[in-house]
Amino acid sequence: MVKKGSTATGNTIPYTKIPQKPSPSPLSYKDRRLILNEATEIEEKIDPLKLRNQVNKAFQEKKNITTPVVATVSKSFAGTSIVLTTTEQFSAEFLTQNKAIWEPYFRFKKSTRDTTWSKVVIHKIPMDIFGHQEGLDLLEEEIRIFNGLNPVIKPNWISSIENRKTKRHASAIISFETKAEAEKAIRNRLYIAGISMRVVKCIPTKPAQCRRCQGFNHSEYGCYKDYNCSICAKNHPTRLHFCDTCKIKGEICEHTKIECINCQKDHQATDKICERIQVLQGKNKPEIFSHVEI
Repeated sequence: MVKKGSTATGNTIPYTKIPQKPSPSPLSYKDRRLILNEATEIEEKIDPLKLRNQVNKAFQEKKNITTPVVATVSKSFAGTSIVLTTTEQFSAEFLTQNKAIWEPYFRFKKSTRDTTWSKVVIHKIPMDIFGHQEGLDLLEEEIRIFNGLNPVIKPNWISSIENRKTKRHASAIISFETKAEAEKAIRNRLYIAGISMRVVKCIPTKPAQCRRCQGFNHSEYGCYKDYNCSICAKNHPTRLHFCDTCKIKGEICEHTKIECINCQKDHQATDKICERIQVLQGKNKPEIFSHVEI
């Protein structure tokens, strides 16, 4: 806006109102979350308050930052990852840049931001080479060394361990940080154990299901609902499901009374026969993932 004012001599001069600098856009919830993947030797129950205070104290002592940096420290449902969520003034990128300050308080293999990854599927992985306990570590190493690509997390088998025991080959899901990496793997194939293997795009057909509350269309990372066991529907994490008779933990045994928290039927909450899952799918599909060539 331009206005006129008077000087001592009576002359008028224009002046312009200086525009205000726009406020920066607030950080999204995902921008504030850092995932510590493949955390090792995690206790059954971490002390989130103690860890949060230790990290914030370290930032205060080493960076002279008096405002709290980390708001929460939580353990993923699977028990293999830890999630650090910053306060609104900071971001996951800030934590990454200052990794040396908070890293001593955690044991993990890699840290990644809370992002959507591009996933592909490798078919016909030989079980005689990769079917052992360290097989997925070896598979990841083959992808890095012989293909120049870097999965953001350890690969995951599609089929169950029982199914793989009877098969000569299996398929695994590989997650990349960028779409370009996934497209390169599809276009060039992947060289695994000296074999050129077919790679296809991974398309989920089962609705996203929270491994904390067993609900749908959200993940356990942003869920603050009560824990629901996917095996017996009781209020505890599935990994802590326990049989007092045979002392088996986190698994189904002959003494287990199976119940789905979503439909109250006698199957696991993650079972594809669940009527709630079928409704969300729109139709009954036998595969967890469908694979299409690009």
